[in-house]
Amino acid sequence: GEPCPDKCRHCYRERLAEIANGDPDARFVQLEDCGHVLEVDGLDRWMDTTDTGDKVEIQLKTCPKCKTPIRRNLRYGNIIKKTLAMIEKVKKKWYGDDTETAQASATSIRLLKEL
Repeated sequence: GEPCPDKCRHCYRERLAEIANGDPDARFVQLEDCGHVLEVDGLDRWMDTTDTGDKVEIQLKTCPKCKTPIRRNLRYGNIIKKTLAMIEKVKKKWYGDDTETAQASATSIRLLKEL
């Protein structure tokens, strides 16, 4: 299965009870990218949500606490892979097949924005 969070129920009882809204049967997942520990059911719902507005942004989901992109996590690996594949598809459509040209263009755009 999944790796256990580094905060045990005994040592971090109050903090974990706060995260779980007092649910004694709550399970937790630790995000590898930032280290935050979150309640599984709530994070599952967050990871499964999609944009429903007129403007849809294709981007990695972020930690609800610190906004760090969620790039590495066993539980959400398929969602992460799907999102990264969509990002690559958009890049390919935008820049074409020539990845070297694409990287140079992306660097140029980034540098121009920094001006």
